[in-house]
Amino acid sequence: MSPNVITRTGVSDLTDAELMLLDIAAVFGGGTRTSYAPEIFPDRFNCKSHGLNHSDLNCALAHLEANGWLSGEDSVNSASEPDRSYRLTTSGGSCWESERLPDWTRYVIEWYGGRKRSRVKIFGHSLAMCNAFYQVSCACGFLASETQKIYWAEATRQLIYWRPPQRVFILSAWLSERSLRTDWSHFEMKRCWWRFPEDIRKLWNWPSAPPR
Repeated sequence: MSPNVITRTGVSDLTDAELMLLDIAAVFGGGTRTSYAPEIFPDRFNCKSHGLNHSDLNCALAHLEANGWLSGEDSVNSASEPDRSYRLTTSGGSCWESERLPDWTRYVIEWYGGRKRSRVKIFGHSLAMCNAFYQVSCACGFLASETQKIYWAEATRQLIYWRPPQRVFILSAWLSERSLRTDWSHFEMKRCWWRFPEDIRKLWNWPSAPPR
């Protein structure tokens, strides 16, 4: 049994631990049996422990796959040992959404890159949310903008691999650095978006975000 109390609707028979495994598959693009290991899971995905030992974890993953919520494929881990990779199925996504009730209009995800300079790209279904995340992140020290010039574009893309293609906005800007001295209280006070599963509950009952 998971030692954590998590916010969910309770409409399915999933255990809390199983729901946490689906969280990773839903938002982080899936995972491997190795990455789900109890000694790796919290640091790998920056979340609470699922509370399962190795034996119970294997049973939980087998149960999720047998019920068609996860699809599995044999793989090899970094130590060249046999592993298994898991991704969310469409039915698994529906089950996960029924428990977490994510508002996809308020979802954002950021990506960092650039050869000589660091660049942030923020993706979401609402340009307003992309901009809100960027502005608040700069204000609280999570991001340090090199210029006030912001670029944006839109296209029809599959932002989440198990969901159908939809309109996606991309906000892009150059960064001078990423500060480790972030004012997280300000970040949370201004939050109107979600990036990780544990943030979804904070926005329950909020209205849908405007597209721009």
